[in-house]
Amino acid sequence: MATVRSSLSHEERTAQEPREARLEPVTVSRIDAVNDTIRLIRLSAIKPDHALKVHILPPPTILQSSKT
Repeated sequence: MATVRSSLSHEERTAQEPREARLEPVTVSRIDAVNDTIRLIRLSAIKPDHALKVHILPPPTILQSSKT
């Protein structure tokens, strides 16, 4: 049976879960061009014993108005 996907965003569904209270310092270790508009950015933790958890936000939606 197929599951129904929630209309809530991930942030809304997990709002009550604990969050890290700090930012992790990183360095950009590599940038690769995927195509003319997309770049792959590789991050490295400054402290070698730390793992990185990265949350990528989708690009903003551009709404076009219809002129009459």
